Amino acid sequence: MADDVSHFSMVGYDLDVANEAAFAQSISEIVDQCEIVQADAAYELCLIDEETGGELWIGFSKTESGQLGLHTINPAFRGKGEMTVTFNGLVSDPQWEPFEYKISATFSEHEIPVLIELADPRERSKLTEDEAVTLDVTAFTYNPEIYKDDAAYVAAQTADGSEAVYASNHFIPSGLFSEEPTAHSIFAGTIREAELRIGADGAKYWWTLVETLSGATINVVFDDVSSLEQPTVGYLLVGEFWMTAHIVDKPK
Repeated sequence: MADDVSHFSMVGYDLDVANEAAFAQSISEIVDQCEIVQADAAYELCLIDEETGGELWIGFSKTESGQLGLHTINPAFRGKGEMTVTFNGLVSDPQWEPFEYKISATFSEHEIPVLIELADPRERSKLTEDEAVTLDVTAFTYNPEIYKDDAAYVAAQTADGSEAVYASNHFIPSGLFSEEPTAHSIFAGTIREAELRIGADGAKYWWTLVETLSGATINVVFDDVSSLEQPTVGYLLVGEFWMTAHIVDKPK
């Protein structure tokens, strides 16, 4: 994994997050291109989106003097994922609202609990507790593992003599096991689509559409230097992921 790999580079934005001054300069240049999509007396929300699917959601809070100060900047992605969940409620940290909302939901016939960040905080108003909603989920990963088939995945898991083997479509809401729950999950699935994409500033990243447990499809994105193995349709992709989502619709 390269030092400059970040959630931003995973959707085509080449930002140097390790250098505070360089990052601040990049943000100031980005803000000049930002489209304000929501504003009130206390804050402004602006969006940069790319034709390749990558997005930056930037939130500004207004100070007592009326000046705008950067509050949040979050990468996101709009793709082809479809995961139907039942919305259980919000579990956000109030200090980040109204720019960031983390939702608690369950999915699949197994009613697996999961936490997911909303990509577009305006969509919070579309959610109703205990109702089903379809999400276009994107999973960001630093360390994707890619296997040619089930046999290769089983072999990798048992190479050290371990008898425990995960299924090729397992889904574990790993973020729920943290002291402070996060929107992370560990899962595996089959790559249905794969494409190397290039952001506006030339940053390359892989977009894949992965089918996992109960037929849910998830956009998986990662920096092009994060894997020596090229993602290929029909192969398995496994990893730990930070998950964000757009609302698609509510099933009728």
